[in-house]
Amino acid sequence: MNLLFLGGKRFLGNKILNKLIDCKKYNIDIVYRNKKPNLTNKNKVNFIKCERDEFNEIKEKLNQNEYKIIFDNNCYNFSNFKKIINGIKSKSFIYIFTSSVMTYIHDNKSKAIFEKNEVNKLPRNTKKYIRQKSKIEKYLKKSKKRFIIFRIHNLIGKNDHSAKTNFLFNLSNADLEKFKIKDSDKIQFALVDDVVKIIYKNIRNINLKRFKNKLISIANKPITLREVVDFSKKFK
Repeated sequence: MNLLFLGGKRFLGNKILNKLIDCKKYNIDIVYRNKKPNLTNKNKVNFIKCERDEFNEIKEKLNQNEYKIIFDNNCYNFSNFKKIINGIKSKSFIYIFTSSVMTYIHDNKSKAIFEKNEVNKLPRNTKKYIRQKSKIEKYLKKSKKRFIIFRIHNLIGKNDHSAKTNFLFNLSNADLEKFKIKDSDKIQFALVDDVVKIIYKNIRNINLKRFKNKLISIANKPITLREVVDFSKKFK
């Protein structure tokens, strides 16, 4: 089965990519811009150097195969998303999108901790990022495309390039007092290894004939930062 993979260079994307390669079910085309992703196994993979914001380049380089699955872990811009969707000749693919809007936006079903009106208090670039991700989600849900959307909360784990993991697990009780953190202020996050297992299982179990669109939120239960501090002490 032919699979197109975008965003396999860092952290979550790289872990999922290596997992998919190891299962040997897919012939994988890997899109990269400057540097190829580090892989533990290069069987059944093909590297394609391509700028995803160049429509003509997409049509030229990404239409060598009929893709059944497109895994996109590297899309932060609606325009670039549309170029991929419209530039690939395959018409019956399943588009798998990793979205992080749930890190910021309240949703009753997933019990996210940030209310919608809090988004306006965020930095301009962050607000733009959220709106672009949200716009992609809305497009997929309204379109006739087949899709899986993974809504992932604050993602943490070993080799986290955002430094979020180190920040969380190096907090102290003194920090909580300094920044006046209340126990009513909670955080919701997802461990990267758990996320990889969930995403991999869903991709591995795709049945092309009986496929149904999915929107899957991935997160632990909301906990206080004091609980994070107490938990991290056990490992210091």
